[in-house]
Amino acid sequence: MKIRFLLLVCLLAFLAFPLLAQTTLTMTNGYTETVTAKATDVTTNSLVTSQSESPNYTWDTKFAANTGNMIQIEFDDATGHSLANTPFTVSDVANAKLYFNSQWLVMCVGLTPAPGTGGPAKPDIDKANEFIAMKRPTKSYCMPVKVMEHAGHKMVRLANGAVVAATGKLGLLPKDGKWGCVCGRGLVPEKGAAMGRLEVQDRCDTKKPAKKK
Repeated sequence: MKIRFLLLVCLLAFLAFPLLAQTTLTMTNGYTETVTAKATDVTTNSLVTSQSESPNYTWDTKFAANTGNMIQIEFDDATGHSLANTPFTVSDVANAKLYFNSQWLVMCVGLTPAPGTGGPAKPDIDKANEFIAMKRPTKSYCMPVKVMEHAGHKMVRLANGAVVAATGKLGLLPKDGKWGCVCGRGLVPEKGAAMGRLEVQDRCDTKKPAKKK
């Protein structure tokens, strides 16, 4: 009887272990100079003490990366100047890496969504990372978004986990909590705000089935 009880306890502990495992947001300095990383949990309004990061250093913020909380992240240089369009807001992101993108010729932050949080595939994540890298995008991006509500404001989560305010033709957005594809351009944050904006212009084109002759 005691053996069976011990086996049951071990089995329950084994099954519970994955549930206890917690993915946290890490911030990586992929740049060639020392920077300062900062993270603020917008949902709980708690500030993590800033961390100095030498090149190739990764800092664990200890913020849960898969709870849906919104976290504002920022990378600053030695003079306190913010880099790569930060600060901006993310949700369900496992890693934020600062680096210089030789293709776009800009400093940017590559976001990696937390595992198990669902969402679009890598090509959409790459497109969303390009979107947040361009401070004043001149072209329209068509990409999947997930609608979120916070303090009465309409926002969308991009495939990479970036959260931006939604403006423009809001009626074209998917229902709250659902993914849908829309086209639009990026706008700089409103004065005094740190959150970027997506001006929704259209729905993504959908191919209609060919008519039978």
